[in-house]
Formats: sequence, C-alpha cells, structure tokens
Amino acid sequence: MKKYLQEKILKQWLVPFLIALVIAFLIKTVFFQSYIYRTNSLNTELEKGDFVYLGTKNKIKSNDIILFKTPDYINELNFKRCVAVAGDTIYIKNSELFVNNVKGKKTNNIYSNYRIIAFDSTVNDAIINYYKLASLKSNIGTYDVSINLKTYNKILQDSIIKIIEPVSEKRGYWNKQIFPKLKIFRWNKDNFGPLIVPKKGMKLRINEKTFVLYKHVIENHENNKIEIRENQYFLNGEKLDIYSFKQDYYFVLNDNRKDINDSRSWGFVPAKNIKGKKLFVWLNL
Repeated sequence: MKKYLQEKILKQWLVPFLIALVIAFLIKTVFFQSYIYRTNSLNTELEKGDFVYLGTKNKIKSNDIILFKTPDYINELNFKRCVAVAGDTIYIKNSELFVNNVKGKKTNNIYSNYRIIAFDSTVNDAIINYYKLASLKSNIGTYDVSINLKTYNKILQDSIIKIIEPVSEKRGYWNKQIFPKLKIFRWNKDNFGPLIVPKKGMKLRINEKTFVLYKHVIENHENNKIEIRENQYFLNGEKLDIYSFKQDYYFVLNDNRKDINDSRSWGFVPAKNIKGKKLFVWLNL
C-alpha cells in the first residue's frame, strides 16, 4: 500500500514537474533569450542594468529594439533601434530621418542636439540645472545640449529663453567617421544618404557608386571577392554586371543621435548577426 501511494505521488507531482521544466527550457532556448543592457545609447527606452527578454523568432520591424553582433567587431553585442528594414531607402536631412520618403515621427525616445540662449546670459546656469541638462559645449551665455521632444517643448515655452535652435553638421560637410568614409559622398551624422538597405534576392547593378557603397557587404558578409579591373567589375574572378544579395540587412540608429556608434559609422547589420528583438524588461540589476 505504501509503495502504491509513493508511485501515485510520483505520477501526480514529479511527472508534471518534469514536464514543466522541459517546457520552461524550450521557451527559454527556442522562443526567448535574456540579456543585460550595459550602455546608455537608448536613453529612455532602456536603462543601464535592465534585464531584457528577447524574442528570437519574431520578424524584425522598423522601430524594434534589436540585439545584434556589431559588424566587424568580434563578440561585441549591442542594442540599437532598427529604423529601416531590408528593401527600405533611408536618408537623413538636417537631422531628420526619412524612410521611403516618409519623415520619421519625433518621439520622446529620440535625443537631438540644440543650442539654447537666454535673454539674460547670467541665468543660463540656472536653466541647465532646472531642466537637468548635460551641456555638450558652452560659451558665454550659450549652451549646446542633447534633449528629447518633451524637454524641447518645455524650454520652448520658457519666457526667459531667447533662442533654441537645432545644432547639426551642415549638408556638404564630410565627416570621415561616417559610412562609407569617402569624401566623394560628403555624408555626415546629420546629412546622410539616400541609401538602399539590401534585401535577400534584391538585384543591384554594379557601377562606380554601388561598387564602393556595397563592396564591404558583398565581401565581408556574403563571402565574396569583388574587384575592378580595367573599368570592369569581377565577382570571384567572373565578370559582374548585376549582384543578387544572399540575405536581409537592417539599418540601426542610437536614440541619442549625437552618438554615431551605429549604422552611420559601420553600415548595415546582416540578418545572421541578429540575436533577437526586445520583448520586455524583467528587472534592473
């Protein structure tokens, strides 16, 4: 009788417990991953120390926060906001983001650079303290700050503010840190593109411009050798006119747009590098 009761207890409790363990393991390994966010590049969306659960099988969409291996950096993982997916055309004009010719919406997640000047220069320190701003650069009576839309609107309504205006790198100025790092494009962090994000199966005619824009992707992420000889293009030794991409790519930006450690510096993120997208934050460590 005692043995019978023991077996019954095992069936009632142990088997369901083991099944629950297996299900939990499958959920964690197949559907979810977890990761601790260790930087501040996303400002309000994530905080340093957040324990983030990731969806590993979800389709990436524009505005998703994704975790990925940074292109060309061994074992470096990063969270960034996906702003353009495979097949999209992206450009930045005077700090404003456009995807497929549609202007991106300003939200409180996005931080941009502004210059503020008060009518009375002696109160500028008080303004910085009141709005809890970190000044990027200051002259007498003038401050350059990085703020979001909510703070911008508050400052705009402040009666002691004389000027609040965007601060950006002007169109035509070449920032040598910006992809593709060639002066002929004269791109910078605030004026960039237009640039098509490669899509699996997309056919690209190779010419002088596309050769330099996509050479890195074709060689480093798709394991080819592309070269130019006597004004003709060759892929793995064979003449090339049109190239077809093997996988999808994504374009990511920091919410803090003054931080250029994103696709503006190192280009596209290949699909194979993506670990997952943010689903929710469990806790902060």
